[in-house]
Amino acid sequence: MSLLDRLKEKHVQLYYKVVELMLSEETFQIEIRDYSKLIDTYAKENRCEDVERVFVVIQPSMESCTLLVQAYGKVGDPDQARSNFDYLIKCGH
Repeated sequence: MSLLDRLKEKHVQLYYKVVELMLSEETFQIEIRDYSKLIDTYAKENRCEDVERVFVVIQPSMESCTLLVQAYGKVGDPDQARSNFDYLIKCGH
């Protein structure tokens, strides 16, 4: 079991912080998919503030915008969900 796997088992919040730090390192070959996975994880846990923090770091894609809309819908914030949906339409997605 890797160190990150053990960290995820014992302290999930710290694990997420480590992952975010790793994504911000220029030495890693990070793809939008990596960010999308983190956004999806946060969205599933109703952590909209964390979703937004990661979201602003990346160039929004159809996938990441959709995850953001779903996160706000899931936590019962239809205004934010609609706002982000309108952004998707505006961008032509």
